[in-house]
Amino acid sequence: MIVGLAASVLASVVETIIGLLSGYFGGTFDLVVQRFVDAVMCFPGLILMMVIISVIGAGVTQVILVLGITWGISGSRLIRGATMSIKENMYVQSAVATGASTGTIITRHILPNIMAPVIIQFTTRVPAIILTEASLSFLGYGIPPPTVSWEGC
Repeated sequence: MIVGLAASVLASVVETIIGLLSGYFGGTFDLVVQRFVDAVMCFPGLILMMVIISVIGAGVTQVILVLGITWGISGSRLIRGATMSIKENMYVQSAVATGASTGTIITRHILPNIMAPVIIQFTTRVPAIILTEASLSFLGYGIPPPTVSWEGC
């Protein structure tokens, strides 16, 4: 459960940061970031995680980082879409017109309004990450044997 919750929290933070910045700034920055997201998503997730874990080593922290970052990168598209949608609302445009800083606009106007998709993705991601971690452990790329995993139960 710890791996599922921690990796889901990390994935939510990663997807929120990537999606917010990509959706808000747009232009060339958005194009570069989304091509990177496309490059990560073109590989099968389990194989990509197995490769990364084999490079950095197995352990609880490494598994949490790999699961959180890979799930967060692929989940950033939904947050990007929500950010682009909210960015066009009148209250955001009026904040821009009154001279509010970018940080203020993102934290006070956009971030609270995209929390619903973030929360929904978090709750649906926890069991998926637990299943992925059990699959990695079954294949020998998950949590090392002295530590208990769902695969051993």
